[in-house]
Amino acid sequence: MKARRKRPSPSLETRLETFYEAKTCVVTEGTTAVEWHHLDEDRSHTTFENLVPLSKGINGIIDTKRKVKEADLGRELSYQQLEFKAKELNDAGRYSRAYACNRVGSWVHRYDIDRALKFTAFALLNLRPLHAMELAEDVLKRDVIPLLQQEQSLTISTKAQLAHEIGLYYRGLWAPAPARTWLELAKRLAKKERSLPAPFRGRLMQSEGINRLITRDLRNETLDLFEEAKDLAGEGQDFLFSIGNHALYKAQWLRLKHEHNPDGLTKFGSLIKAQEVIDKFEDRYGNIPTMGRVSISHARNLSTVLSPWSRGEINLLRGHIALTEGATEKGHTIITETLAFFKEKRIAPINELVPGTVIRHLGREDGYGGIEALYAQTSWTSREFDRLAGEVQSLLVR
Repeated sequence: MKARRKRPSPSLETRLETFYEAKTCVVTEGTTAVEWHHLDEDRSHTTFENLVPLSKGINGIIDTKRKVKEADLGRELSYQQLEFKAKELNDAGRYSRAYACNRVGSWVHRYDIDRALKFTAFALLNLRPLHAMELAEDVLKRDVIPLLQQEQSLTISTKAQLAHEIGLYYRGLWAPAPARTWLELAKRLAKKERSLPAPFRGRLMQSEGINRLITRDLRNETLDLFEEAKDLAGEGQDFLFSIGNHALYKAQWLRLKHEHNPDGLTKFGSLIKAQEVIDKFEDRYGNIPTMGRVSISHARNLSTVLSPWSRGEINLLRGHIALTEGATEKGHTIITETLAFFKEKRIAPINELVPGTVIRHLGREDGYGGIEALYAQTSWTSREFDRLAGEVQSLLVR
């Protein structure tokens, strides 16, 4: 006997509509006959973590065909289509909807544990820019751990990808020591898989390079990691994004070189080179508006080579360069416009490589409630996440 459906309260529905942008189907983008789908099929389990918006048709297919093979799910719920749709949404900066697609995939494809876990890894990736920790914990608790406990054979690449994504949570949220442990686990797993996809190997190298930047390892070998990551990125959108990230992190490396040795050969030598890297990148792929009437989110061609997160980071770096060189008004304008963009995309504005000058400016912005509130948004000591991650780690290495 099915549990009696419990409808979401008005406040919960408002929260869901805000998080998922609207009550429209995350799989089809349809706007009619959209329902709040219960991931675990328990209609009385009406919580924020358990609900995603799906069309009545898609919801019905899942309800009636939960335990069958992929062929019976139809095209829109196929592994390939859900993977494609989630990546399309993620690349467009629609992180919450990409997460929902991947979360649906992790539930409807549980007949194939490896595929289901791939969906969970991507769901964690989607949540990271939003700092949605309660959902990340729920993914570990209700998806990752139960799937790993089934003891079915998994590909090394899936295990490595999962370890990598958990490591990035720690790195992006001010916990570099556990981040290093997880990323080293991902590297060890990756070495066991000769046929590991090149783009993923590139992501591992990029992550290692970022970790070195965080610990202020400014040797040329650090920059080489970003070069190798770009070369491994493959084709299409992954390659374009890698070009943007390469420009961003090369400029960050130069910025940190300046902070480490501010005089150098010339007073602003490394900063000037960092600005040149950004300018060269923009000249080729489209300008990032920094002042004036044009919103950063409408930058010409730039959405094809940078994720919204990286677009914002490059602009914060530009703001820092302007402030450091004494162009106070220009720097404040750049940062203010970037904050508006971050708010539009609901991206947390601080990570481990944001310059101190920018953080101080952010603290003065009324819309963010001061520097203490900013740090509270993006730093955490979640014992629950630590506990769940520890359980995942033990299951991955057994």
